[in-house]
Amino acid sequence: DLRGFGNACAALAALHQAPIAPDLDEIAAPTLVVTGADDHHTDARMPGILLDAIPGASLCSIPQAGYAAPLERGPQFSAALLDWLASVGPQP
Repeated sequence: DLRGFGNACAALAALHQAPIAPDLDEIAAPTLVVTGADDHHTDARMPGILLDAIPGASLCSIPQAGYAAPLERGPQFSAALLDWLASVGPQP
């Protein structure tokens, strides 16, 4: 919906004014940051901000996908997620 998209854009635009979430460094669970390689709607700094803030976070960029990578490239997204899950293994 356009209102929700507008709110998301406003939140992303505010990234340079305040941290996205000051307690991201407290995330202890394995974390995968997924982006669409052709995403022109999200601030290009967002993945780096998340990777820098979340200890041990990993990045996956889905080729030929934009903002909605899981919807645009479902099979590629699923394969990347399954590979990542296999790499982190079972967690306590």
